[in-house]
Amino acid sequence: MRSVKSIIFLIFFIFILVACDIPQTKEEYMKEYKVFIAEIEKNSSSYTPKEWDRAKKEYENFNRIWYDKFSKELTFNDKLIVFKNAAIFKMYENLSQIKSMGNNIDENKLKVMIDSLRLKLEYYKKQNMKDDINKIKKQVEELGEDAKELFDDLFEK
Repeated sequence: MRSVKSIIFLIFFIFILVACDIPQTKEEYMKEYKVFIAEIEKNSSSYTPKEWDRAKKEYENFNRIWYDKFSKELTFNDKLIVFKNAAIFKMYENLSQIKSMGNNIDENKLKVMIDSLRLKLEYYKKQNMKDDINKIKKQVEELGEDAKELFDDLFEK
């Protein structure tokens, strides 16, 4: 009887641990994605193929499963940050693949490219491009309901 209780407690404990790794709010999602990308930037050059497999699975969680879960709550700026994080991950992933094929690439040039991407996205964020999108949306509404629905599908997801 005692061993059954122990097994049930162990299963419950494992369930709690697994649930703790899943972001429960949009804020947790954004924060954990930022931490994940920082880890990729810091350590990816020393990743083994097994570590890249783990990172790719986690990336899929951030960009597919959890993005879908929180997409309706994400602001325009949040979506820009998600896009930036995805682009940074893909650049490091591609760099790793190039290195594994024996090709030499200037890591400093890659870092300049990444920093350039960051600056461009920060510019869009600071300039509040959402206002521009809202102006375009208003013009689209004038064209008709069908065009508005297409526009909404593109920018609301």
